[in-house]
Amino acid sequence: MKKLEKIFLILSLVFTFLMIYRPHFSYKYPLHADEYHHIAKAINLVENKELNSIPNYQHQPFSPNLEPGFTILLSSLFLTKLNLLLFYKFLPAIFATLAAFILFHLIFYITKNFYLAISSVIFFASLKSNINLHGLWFFTPLILAIPLIFLFVLLFLKTLDKKDNKLLILTILNLILIFTIHPISAILLYILAFLYLLIKKDFKKSIIFLIILPPLIIFILLLIL
Repeated sequence: MKKLEKIFLILSLVFTFLMIYRPHFSYKYPLHADEYHHIAKAINLVENKELNSIPNYQHQPFSPNLEPGFTILLSSLFLTKLNLLLFYKFLPAIFATLAAFILFHLIFYITKNFYLAISSVIFFASLKSNINLHGLWFFTPLILAIPLIFLFVLLFLKTLDKKDNKLLILTILNLILIFTIHPISAILLYILAFLYLLIKKDFKKSIIFLIILPPLIIFILLLIL
């Protein structure tokens, strides 16, 4: 990229951060009830070493945690001695900006057009959020998964183009990571990747692992969790 294009990219990422952070200009705490729910899970993991339950939550002694990757991330922030309740307001903007950065590279890789890639970042940052429909304002498992979703598509396309086994391994690992954070997204991505390969009839030996390994690893993860 040229120097001017890099400046445009940096400005678009700053724009993304400010657009997502703006509700917190006048409010320093998390905005959504789901965010407090996930904070409670992280506290329980740190204090009681329990991943699958919250004491006295809805009077249930056991509550399956289907998004353990998200809980582990939040609990690791607790271990850094951060005040998570006050720092939480930065998390939606940070990960939305990361998602915008990866989205730029994804669109640029597909189109080879800088202005289309920048436009995708502006569009992404301008998506509306509200309490009922959620959105980028709230740091939930889906918001953490979005940059990984963009990364999966980018790695998947590069794997098909370059036939690189290292990229294939990264693609599979990324899909597994998404599953631990937001399982629905991982399942949909897997289905889309499978259909794409089926339509293109691109079932070379190396690509076959993308079809076989994720379900096996996910099954083992489910048994463990």
